[in-house]
Amino acid sequence: MEQAREPWRENFPDVPVIEQVEMGSACQALLAAAVGAELLVVGRRLRRSSVGTRIDSMAHAALHHAPCPVVVVPHEANPAQESTGGGC
Repeated sequence: MEQAREPWRENFPDVPVIEQVEMGSACQALLAAAVGAELLVVGRRLRRSSVGTRIDSMAHAALHHAPCPVVVVPHEANPAQESTGGGC
């Protein structure tokens, strides 16, 4: 993980980064961390569906339960990193 963050830290050295490990549901941890935030930004995989665009459970929970404004940023999923579960 450190290798993935290093270019961002080099390009934006003044942006504080807080690394934190939480036990339990990812959705609950994200919503708890959003308390007091001015904005919550969550990613969403682009999924092709015959019934239209869909968001995953994490983005859905953030939109409906976050105590602050939420931005959902779509991105292409990397098939090697595609998860099969872990919803809220």
